[in-house]
Amino acid sequence: MNLLLDFILAFAVEFLIIFAFIRKDFWKGILYVFLINLFSWPIAILIYGEFGFYFLVELGVVLVESVLIMLLFELRFWKGLMISFAANLTSTVLGFLILF
Repeated sequence: MNLLLDFILAFAVEFLIIFAFIRKDFWKGILYVFLINLFSWPIAILIYGEFGFYFLVELGVVLVESVLIMLLFELRFWKGLMISFAANLTSTVLGFLILF
């Protein structure tokens, strides 16, 4: 798959998971999830390409995205962490299923 399609699929899956938990303003949710992915995705791709530790990179993404979710959606850290974990786990599992 190409990187643009990967990004679009990850964004769509993560938006659905995050919106299922938060259910606030739909358009604001799309914007926030897009900005979160726009920030974390390129960094994750670069770090993975450099070091290759996929699960360590994903752990970092979950932590960074949880802080961004907490700040943008005005949530407690633990709720942001739970939502980030669920969204990234889902997109990672679906990505592996599509890839293999």
